[in-house]
Amino acid sequence: MSFESIEEVQDVLLNLFIKSDTDMNGRLDSDEFKAMLMKGGYTYSEAQLKENFTSLDLDNDNLISLDEFLQAMTGVPLIDHRRAVWRKAFTAWDVNQTGDIDKDELKQVFSDVTGRELDEDELAAAFRHLDKDNNGKIVWEELASYLASLTKRPF
Repeated sequence: MSFESIEEVQDVLLNLFIKSDTDMNGRLDSDEFKAMLMKGGYTYSEAQLKENFTSLDLDNDNLISLDEFLQAMTGVPLIDHRRAVWRKAFTAWDVNQTGDIDKDELKQVFSDVTGRELDEDELAAAFRHLDKDNNGKIVWEELASYLASLTKRPF
């Protein structure tokens, strides 16, 4: 999903909110909010999470309603939503959870996405484009840089 319009963002946010409201009371507490952002690919420190939660809780009831959530999150630049989607994908591709993608993981991702196996030459070419420090692993920053070059948008 590329998030070219605010309507696309709102649809995704609505679904994310509904899935995150684990007690189904129509509001998110701080634990549900934190889990939702992490699940959505957003990365924040504990202090940032607390600050964001407090700023979204407009009526100071220690809960975030859907209206409060949508009002705040639709003000977030589209690039931040795009970055979160790609970060979530990167995390899923990092099967062994090492914080990077190795050749076996990239080969599996390509096969899963396209239904076709990369041969060794194609895999080597992909790593030449993505693995900027030539250490045999792709970290998030390298993928983000590559995506920015493709989309001509900052990541």
